[in-house]
Order: sequence, then structure tokens, then C-alpha cells
Amino acid sequence: MKPTTFAACFSAVTAAAALAPSEARATTYSGQGWVQLQKSASASASTTIEGNDFAIGYTAYFGLEGYNWDVATNSISVSCVSYVVDAGLVDYTVTESDCPTLPGTLQSSTTASASTTYQGLPATKKTKTLVWDVQDVGALGRVDGYFSLPVTLFDEDFDLFKLTATGIGNTHGNDLVSAGVYVVGSKIAELSASLPASTRVVEECVTLAEVDVEYSMIGIPISVSASSDGCIYVDASASWGSRTLTGTVTPGASVDATLKAGVGADAVVVSAEAGVYGTITVVDASVPVSLSAAVVAGGVTVTESAKLTMTGLDGEVGLYAEACFLWFCDESTLTIFDWTGLTYANASIFSASQTIDY
Repeated sequence: MKPTTFAACFSAVTAAAALAPSEARATTYSGQGWVQLQKSASASASTTIEGNDFAIGYTAYFGLEGYNWDVATNSISVSCVSYVVDAGLVDYTVTESDCPTLPGTLQSSTTASASTTYQGLPATKKTKTLVWDVQDVGALGRVDGYFSLPVTLFDEDFDLFKLTATGIGNTHGNDLVSAGVYVVGSKIAELSASLPASTRVVEECVTLAEVDVEYSMIGIPISVSASSDGCIYVDASASWGSRTLTGTVTPGASVDATLKAGVGADAVVVSAEAGVYGTITVVDASVPVSLSAAVVAGGVTVTESAKLTMTGLDGEVGLYAEACFLWFCDESTLTIFDWTGLTYANASIFSASQTIDY
């Protein structure tokens, strides 16, 4: 490939890889003595190389629940609305609002139907009402969230990593923080700790791929090795006291790739090998989330922040040489060039301080 062509291609990939975090989307549910807040944000960037799609992105979610049973009624009624639209050949359902799930016992569920129109089409409006039996006194604070790295490699879509975390403070139950780690859809670790806690809840490193191949060209042996390693961790610090849940949860993930190709010779007492090596950080991401949720008489006072830092594609390429005589061996490396990678994202996802009234 000509240098000018390579530079143009690399510039296109670089431009496509920069992630601009989207504005967080928020939904709030509330009633007498309780409130639920849900926030999410996501972004992705993609490019096409030789007809194959490549992409990287992130999805972040933050949920908060606060309940003051001293203020709330003993039976709480919530409702949600959906439409069943008659489109002619088929019917389809549109959800206008979701029914929140409350901590307690579901007493009843009823659905009322009414004929109406939706965007000019005949439809049936369905209003679902749930009645929950909840605690009489006390308080509960709950915060949960997750962070995932969806990627596309050679037209294949999958979640490279997904990290989940939950913190619960409850005057009628256990106070704890928990976390789970998923790699390519499979859960590889899950741990929990009682509050107050300050610990690395999860730390796991795995080899995602490893290949060793021997070739021979015009009688010269050539060895090639490649591997990809991934590490994930979740640090958590949380406490529950005076009906206030505070803490920080920091999930992080990284993926590295190495490549080594060499030509060698072995004459029993003397052996030597020389070749090229390369190391690349594919992605390195962390999302520290800090929060404080105070369950008070008039509502829940919330202070929250989450910042995403995601970098990648930095590394180096160099030469290596290894030589052995009998049992004496020596090795040397020489860096040809190294480069600074891309900053996919470095921005605040959530940042707010507010009081959500019941």
C-alpha cells in the first residue's frame, strides 16, 4: 500500500473512532413517599475497511430508588399505558409508559381497555394498574447501574465486556454492594460485600485469543505468535446511615493485543532468532460513578456524577533478537516506532444535584 493511501485510510478510521457521548436520557417515577430515577447514555462510532464493518461503543445506565415508608401509604397503586394498534394485516403494541416495580408484595393487577385512535389508526388503549403492599415504616435506598462495551468486528456484533453494580441500604434487610462481570455474554465473576464496604469487588484477567503457528519458506523456519488479553475490575466503596446511601463504584476494562513474528535457526549448541514484535492496547475504559441519595420526608436528595474515559489503539512496533550458546542466552529489543492512540471518549455522562419530590 502506498504511504499516501495508508495515511488517508488511517485518517478515516481515526475520525470514525472518536466517540461523542450522547446526552443522558432520564425517566422519573414517583408517588407518595417513593421515587425512582432511571438514566442512560450511549454512543458508538464505526467504519468500514475492505468491505467489513468495525465499530466500538459504550452503553451506561444509572438507576436510583428511594422509599420513605413513614410517608408512603401501606398500599401503593401504580399504572402504565399501552396501545394495541390495528394496522390492517397485523396488530402491533406501542408502550407509552412502563409500570414501575416496587419492593413489596403485588396484591392485584387489573387492565382496563378503551377504544381510541393512535396516529390516525384505530387502536385499543390499555391501562394497567398494579397495587403493591409495602412496608409500614422505615426507608430503603437502592442504586444500580451497568456499563458495557459493544463492538463490531468483521460484521459480527457482540458485547466485549459488561459490568454491573448494585448498592442497597435497607432498614428492613441487608445493606450490601454487589457486582457482576460478563465477557462476550458469559458471566465470569460475581461477588458481594456488606456495607459499609471499600473493596475491589471483582478483578479478572483472561486470554481472549492465542495463536502460535510455524511456517517454512524456501527452507527458512518462520514462527508467528499472537494473543489478546482482557482485564476487568470493579472497585466499590459504599455506606448506608441516617437513611442516606453514599458511595463510589468504578468499573474498568482493558484489552491488549500482541504479535510476534521471527526467523530462527537451531544448531543444537547454538540457536538464534530475530524478528518483529508489536503491542497494541485495543481499548482501556473506566467509569467512576459517585453518588449520594438521602431519603428525607419530602423526597430524595440526589448528588450523582459519572465520567467515561475510553482510550485505545496505542502501542509500539520494534525488533527483537535472541541468541543462545549452550545454556547461556541473551535477548535484545529495539523500538522502531511507537504512537499515541485515540481518545474515544473523555466526558461526563451524568452530573446532577437535585431533590426529587414525592
